[in-house]
Formats: sequence, structure tokens, C-alpha cells
Amino acid sequence: MVAQLERTKFHKVFGVEMQGNIVVVQPKGDAVSFRDTDVYTELNTVMQVLDGLGMVNLLIDLSGDEYYGSTIIGAINKMGLKVRDAGGRVALCGASDQMLDIMRVMKLDELWINFDSKKIALKALGKVG
Repeated sequence: MVAQLERTKFHKVFGVEMQGNIVVVQPKGDAVSFRDTDVYTELNTVMQVLDGLGMVNLLIDLSGDEYYGSTIIGAINKMGLKVRDAGGRVALCGASDQMLDIMRVMKLDELWINFDSKKIALKALGKVG
């Protein structure tokens, strides 16, 4: 498991860590802050890591920025679908009010539950696996 995460050690776009059976991914800003190749290369790496881990839960920590555009939301959606297809659960935490509004408009709030804090989300995801 640790070897899988080593591949994400120097990521600029998506920080990745493990908390028990929960993979925590934190976008480090909106995609406009990064080169497209970095976003897609790192997304592919995260997807490969998720493949290698099997059934895990996923927590997307959005506390790193007030706003994430369609590229990052699309990446989050891909990660979330992969985890759900493998039998895991997906949640978000730390979304700004602006992001919560965007997620409601896009109906993404129906796909992913949002928690106010990382601590609460980890506790909730850890209880049922």
C-alpha cells in the first residue's frame, strides 16, 4: 500500500494520503493553476493507485481552495466512480459555500455527501466499509 502511494509523493495537483482504508485526495488548487499535462498525468497516477488498492473508501478534501472548475470536478468524478465501482464509498469535505452551490446546480450533491471537516468525514467513512 505504501509503495502505491510513493508514486504520488511529488504530486503538484493532487495530494494523496491513506488514513486506514480511506484514500484522502486533496486538490492543491484549481486546474488553471497547473499545466494540463500535470493535471491529467497525476489523475492517471491516482487512478492506477486506486486500481492497485482494491476496495477502499475515498475522501476528497476541498479545503485547499474556494473554487474548483470543471477539470478538477471531472477528475474527482472519475476517481469517485472508480471507487464506487469497486464497492467503496465516496465523500467530500471542506467545500466552500461557493463549491456547495456549484455542486447543487450540477446535482453532484446527490452523488457525494459533504462533511464540514476532514475529521468528521474520516470518522463517518471509517465506520462502515
